[in-house]
Amino acid sequence: MHGASRHERAGPLPGVDASARSAEADPMTGIYLYSDRGRQRLREVIRPGMLCAFDFDGTLAPIAHDPAAVTMAPGLRGLFTQLSARTPVAVITGRAAADCAPRLGFDPTYLLGNHGIEGLPTDAGSYSTHLLQVAGWRAALQTLLGRAAPALHGAWLEDKEHSLSLHYRACSLREAARELLLEMAAVVAPEARVIEGKCVVSLLPPGAGDKGAALAWLRRHHGDPTTLYVGDDANDEDAFRLAAPDVLTIRVGRDDTSAAECYIVDPDELVALVRELLDVLPTAAVSTVPKPRVRPAGS
Repeated sequence: MHGASRHERAGPLPGVDASARSAEADPMTGIYLYSDRGRQRLREVIRPGMLCAFDFDGTLAPIAHDPAAVTMAPGLRGLFTQLSARTPVAVITGRAAADCAPRLGFDPTYLLGNHGIEGLPTDAGSYSTHLLQVAGWRAALQTLLGRAAPALHGAWLEDKEHSLSLHYRACSLREAARELLLEMAAVVAPEARVIEGKCVVSLLPPGAGDKGAALAWLRRHHGDPTTLYVGDDANDEDAFRLAAPDVLTIRVGRDDTSAAECYIVDPDELVALVRELLDVLPTAAVSTVPKPRVRPAGS
């Protein structure tokens, strides 16, 4: 979290210890969701049929040293099971969809993987081109990592077919590892879109899409309903930039450089947010708008 975070007192939150929450909403750096102004924005977008979209790592589940060990907490799963029965819920994750699905413990209306690239209709020619690009990058990066400098000991390449991620959380010299991985990416894949995250460098095919494009597509598919998006990292900024009167974007953790309109302090407040949605949204089943035809990974 960047800078000192001062929180305006806004009364007790459902399920959260109010004594630990104070905030002062700063119009130049985002609004604390549970300030008076933040609560007003939340009331403006909570409507029947609203679209609720969430990142996974760092939002629905904690960041972990071993990404393979990450799952949603059981209590949060129960809340999201209820939420997805009342309104469309999308999970837009940097993980491959097949990797994320068993970690959720509930069935979202939409699960879009690879930063929103995987899971939406796409032109067959572009799809094939992107897969070939990523396969070429993968082979070259694996070769370079095989003879990498000591600073990259602990770094590893995650192949998600539609995109690649270079992880360096386990490196003892993280900043040195980050710089070396960025140099490698620039040499191997100069045309790639590079997104830095929390101890990870991701490479996306140019023009393949991103979380913002995926969220915009889902909104159009549902007739542009009011929309809530919650994320925590740099790869969520494309979605954060969609902020509009009928779109509320929320960052987990304050960052004065983020485009998110609002922020919450930590995942405990995400629990409070979902409980508030459940308190207001009707119990009727979600809209029967048909899901888009998706292209399964590897097809």
